[in-house]
Amino acid sequence: MELGQEYFGPLWELVEDSDITDIDYNGSELWVTNVYNERYKVNQQYVEENITASFVEQFTQRIANVVSKQFNKR
Repeated sequence: MELGQEYFGPLWELVEDSDITDIDYNGSELWVTNVYNERYKVNQQYVEENITASFVEQFTQRIANVVSKQFNKR
């Protein structure tokens, strides 16, 4: 299964960057870590405009389906 831009939506740019090793989202802020072990916050305006509750819901469901695991909200 090829997972591309349609699958990752607004996260695609970060996923595609070979220097980024981790993408963390805490419900309001998006942080990335790169191969140099530098951690930085993604532009908040971008997060507010693109990482919507609807996207998070759909994306977590897609991940759960790919790994055949149930995802439960807390």
